Amino acid sequence: MKMNNKILALVLFVLLAILFLRKYMVKPETRSFRTVLVEVDTSAVDKIIIHPKKSNSSFDLVRSESGWTVSDGGKTYPATSQSVMAIMTIVNSLPPQQLVSRSKEKWTEYEVDENGTRVELFSGAQQLDDFYVGRFNFDQMKRSATSYLRKASEDDIYAVDGFLSMTFDQDINGFRNKKLAQGLTKDNLNNIQFNGPETQISFNQTNGLWERSDGITVDSSKMANYLTAMLNKVGGTPAAGISQMGGTPVESLTFNNGAVSFSIYANPNKEGEFLINSNKVEDLIFESNETGLYKTLISDLLQAVE
Repeated sequence: MKMNNKILALVLFVLLAILFLRKYMVKPETRSFRTVLVEVDTSAVDKIIIHPKKSNSSFDLVRSESGWTVSDGGKTYPATSQSVMAIMTIVNSLPPQQLVSRSKEKWTEYEVDENGTRVELFSGAQQLDDFYVGRFNFDQMKRSATSYLRKASEDDIYAVDGFLSMTFDQDINGFRNKKLAQGLTKDNLNNIQFNGPETQISFNQTNGLWERSDGITVDSSKMANYLTAMLNKVGGTPAAGISQMGGTPVESLTFNNGAVSFSIYANPNKEGEFLINSNKVEDLIFESNETGLYKTLISDLLQAVE
């Protein structure tokens, strides 16, 4: 009987020891980090709010039946499909490389606090996701980049592949459609008018042939090359601090009786250079020397019709 009691006591002790170890010594297996950081149904996304890095302002990308627009609350402009698709490609499924830190004290170091770029995704009034894109590192040896990201509602900082800041860390102009001759095609273009200080000339197209206003037929190949370059031209970085030009332009170029027009001004800050505005890219002025945008629009035209 005493032996049975000893056995029972030993069994009880072993059971209690097992329970103790399971409760206090053996931690349950947990994943060290998410397998996917951002994953949304991109077909449902109809608004993206971007808070640029180190800025108190924000702007919205909004989808409508006619396409995407970008707005800063004051004005609304057409957005480029490429810039929106770049975002959608990322948020469709963004896996992490690794968990970098769980500490809020590291937010500033990796720029995933107010010094980072905040991105909010919406479907109607429902917020689908909210995250911060921070700084990136570039590995010269591997020729690869690592960016840092944090979900807005979490402390964890993750490393992800790629230059995410190149997609998200832009001002509103980085998402605007800066194609200078929007709406024009070779098929619908039939009239060109150039006005300069010494030359005023127009060109009209009939049945595929271009003629100058003095009746001379223009070389078809040269005109086709000019139109291809002009129609595909996209404005580069806007002139800093200039959104409106006053006074009379030194030259002007119009297509289809003003449907698309360019105004060319002398650049007061750079001798021999120009400031160029397109009526299709509102509130942006582009700088150019004689070999840049000015050449594509003006010099190449005059050379093509000599």
